[in-house]
Amino acid sequence: YRLSVQVSIEDPGQEAETPFTESSELVTESGTDEETFVEKTPENGDRKGVNGKEAHFTRKMLIFSVAGSLIVLSSIYLSYRVFRQKIWLYSHPPLENVQFQRLTDSGNVEAPAISPDGNLVAFVRKHRIVLKDIKSGRDIELDIPNITSFGQLQFSHDGESIYFRNTRIRLKVGNVMQVSRFGGEAKIIAEKTWITFSVSPDGKSIAFIRNISDQKNHVLYIKDLHEGGERKLLSRSIPVTFFNRGNLSWSPDGKKIAFIANAGAERSTKLFVADAVTGEETEISNPRLRRYESADWLPDGENLVVAASEVGGNKFQLWKVTYPDGYAQRISSGLSSFGRVSVSAQSSKIAALQTVVNSNIWTARGEDLASWKQITEGNSRNVGQTSIDWVNNDKIVYTSAEEKAPFSNLWLIDPDDNTRLPLTSNSDFHSDYAKPTQDGKYIYFNSNRNRLINIWRIDSTGENLTQIVSKKDGLRLFPTPSPDGKYLYYLFRDRTSAAIRRLKIADGKEETFFDKKGYSPAAFVSLSRDGNHLAFMNLTNDFDEEDRVANFQIVVVSTQNTDSVKSFNIKTTVASVRFSPDSNSFDYVSNIDGETKILRQDLIGGEPSEILTLPNERIFNFAWSNDGSGLAVSRGHRSQDIVLLSNLD
Repeated sequence: YRLSVQVSIEDPGQEAETPFTESSELVTESGTDEETFVEKTPENGDRKGVNGKEAHFTRKMLIFSVAGSLIVLSSIYLSYRVFRQKIWLYSHPPLENVQFQRLTDSGNVEAPAISPDGNLVAFVRKHRIVLKDIKSGRDIELDIPNITSFGQLQFSHDGESIYFRNTRIRLKVGNVMQVSRFGGEAKIIAEKTWITFSVSPDGKSIAFIRNISDQKNHVLYIKDLHEGGERKLLSRSIPVTFFNRGNLSWSPDGKKIAFIANAGAERSTKLFVADAVTGEETEISNPRLRRYESADWLPDGENLVVAASEVGGNKFQLWKVTYPDGYAQRISSGLSSFGRVSVSAQSSKIAALQTVVNSNIWTARGEDLASWKQITEGNSRNVGQTSIDWVNNDKIVYTSAEEKAPFSNLWLIDPDDNTRLPLTSNSDFHSDYAKPTQDGKYIYFNSNRNRLINIWRIDSTGENLTQIVSKKDGLRLFPTPSPDGKYLYYLFRDRTSAAIRRLKIADGKEETFFDKKGYSPAAFVSLSRDGNHLAFMNLTNDFDEEDRVANFQIVVVSTQNTDSVKSFNIKTTVASVRFSPDSNSFDYVSNIDGETKILRQDLIGGEPSEILTLPNERIFNFAWSNDGSGLAVSRGHRSQDIVLLSNLD
């Protein structure tokens, strides 16, 4: 049976239009948000047919019979649609027989690519392309004259050469080049490319992206490698451009190209497949997966291997995803993350970049930053990375994940005796970006307990969990209470815009605090101790392409006069700042050139000054106590290595 139903697609937060008639009235049931439409009919509305009541009865029964059949069939069809994925998942459990083999252990590799026969893996280490023989384990560094930087790699279809971008910075214009797998001179294949590329299975074409900055869009081109001609396949404009850490992947039959794109103002990315001739796009969606990092086709052309995070999670695991249905089987689990994946064309072996991050919290007194005390222990738990702050100058609230509960939860710790109190303990959703009130009574934070990220509050004792905002018109991120307790500031983002809003805590009324042309708040909200300044990271499109990867623009706004705005361009790898205890400057982390520093930028301008240096570690997050007497730092190490996956079937 084919059922045809008129439907309309609504944006979240918009009310659906309903065709009212004069004989309809809207009834809202008490105690619910559901609206029910009741059709009113005349009391004496019975009709008689040609043969009187008997004919009327016969037609009536026929109508009821047909309607009943349609209802039953509709119910069966809808139930099938709802439970089809659950049935599929039941019959396709996580892939438990996959074998993992570590191929590198230096902790500093990038851009893995596996050969078509699955016997070689190429990667970048210390600005050189390295070729590893999987059977012997031997590494060979390729000598490629006049090239000092390497980005994404891909083997040719015959395995005899390697394609690469001649820059490791993905947001920098570069050329795609080709070199023998034995090294030597490289030749240019495609010019002025952006982010990523993919060579077709037959080696005759290359797909790549260009950034058209004056039009604020990305364009996917196809180039004929024999004739040299280029054609535009599709384009994407801000804010749904190609994901800057994603990749392109040509299907084994050469007819489709998979890619990853930003999902607008949502904190997610989406997986698409485009027709290689027409450019027609198809989204490959799965309600379980929220953010995609990388994707590559399996040899059967019916499945992809993706690195993606679950809804509420912050770790990118490996999944086998069907095309075009989007059903997902888990391949990996745990507290590490996976990035770039590369699938061999002939053997289904997979080379994947695995990132392991270890962090713990250390404290120091403000007058002696050389004397440190470690107050947490453990590995790969992301301790303090998304939340760390002082509560009443004597306790610290922070986030941490566990092996059996990889989503972050909130903890409270006493740095004097290291006693810990779990504030949240959930394995199905995350809690992070926690910020306590100045009196230490409450802690505001973000969580996706109802699948949509919103703002929650909990007592610092771990009691009285309360949802503060439950709206569905956009995301409300990085909640920050004002020192006087009157307002709750946060970043608001929907599909088309971003602004700083605030909530009046007394009556729950929301108002826009800062929304000016030329400013697009992108990450964090920070308030000075005196409550006079608010800072956020601004998303801009006019950075120098040569160095954009390290540039951030920090905007500082007066809470008394939003026309008083100052902007600071800084170089950092941690998108967050903290105001100094005296509120006259802000501090930020600089993980540049192998050294980690906390630098201080005065609000009146000038060059930043150095507050702290850790030469052999990485700082992920930090916080000053309210009185400035203590500093808490989430610090540790980050390593990237390649693992080989086999026995996927």
